[in-house]
Amino acid sequence: FEFLVGKIKKLYPTLLIIVLVLLVIIPLWQKMVDPEIVRSLLLKLTLFFNFIPGEALAVTGPFWFFSLIFQLYIIFPVLFYLMERYGQKILYWVSGVCLAITILFNDYFVAKDVSLLVLFVGQLPIFCMGIYFASRPVNRLPFALILTAIFIFAIGNVNRFIWHFSFLAFTLFMLSFLISIFPILKRSGKIYSFLLFSGSISLYLFAVHGVTRIPFEYLSEKYDNSFITTILSFIYLGGVYLLASFVRAFDQKVQKVI
Repeated sequence: FEFLVGKIKKLYPTLLIIVLVLLVIIPLWQKMVDPEIVRSLLLKLTLFFNFIPGEALAVTGPFWFFSLIFQLYIIFPVLFYLMERYGQKILYWVSGVCLAITILFNDYFVAKDVSLLVLFVGQLPIFCMGIYFASRPVNRLPFALILTAIFIFAIGNVNRFIWHFSFLAFTLFMLSFLISIFPILKRSGKIYSFLLFSGSISLYLFAVHGVTRIPFEYLSEKYDNSFITTILSFIYLGGVYLLASFVRAFDQKVQKVI
């Protein structure tokens, strides 16, 4: 229980800050108060909104992450207990069961406007993979495994059944790529420092980038010019980093209070 409370204390202030910002910005932008948007934003504060039809991607898409990560925080102590009792093999069983449930029943839930891919069931296989690699550091992945992952990811783009495995395949490929490139990045100085900084504000980047893009999308569509869109993209990127840094600074002050 203490684990869950600690994680909520770290997660919830960021969500609350972004929701409050949206409750101010959106009415000013639309020059009206939309009751449905207000209702949807208030539902975000429950952290269970991914279970509500049509709410996972409502208002701003990236919010689905907050509900999902909260679900995974609840599941993690259970997984940890099972690992302690049965060993790492339980991760294979959990992943297999969740994959089977997703493959068999996701279409049914999508028809109800609730995708299993934004719920813990759909993401537990990747979560289990993360736990597996975190518990046994890996310096190199087998070449055959990397090739298999690339093949599955490629086929997953044209085959609906294989697509369900493409998330795991892409994660494996990216893990291998990052393991290979990490020593080079570490020697690069400024690039490495920038990546570390980006990682330190990654939660805030994820939280604010959907909020920030609204005016830039409007201007890009209004002028319909590739050069202007490119300039807007750089301004947007810089703005996202600035806003994320501001939210992190504010969040750190809130954390000291709570």
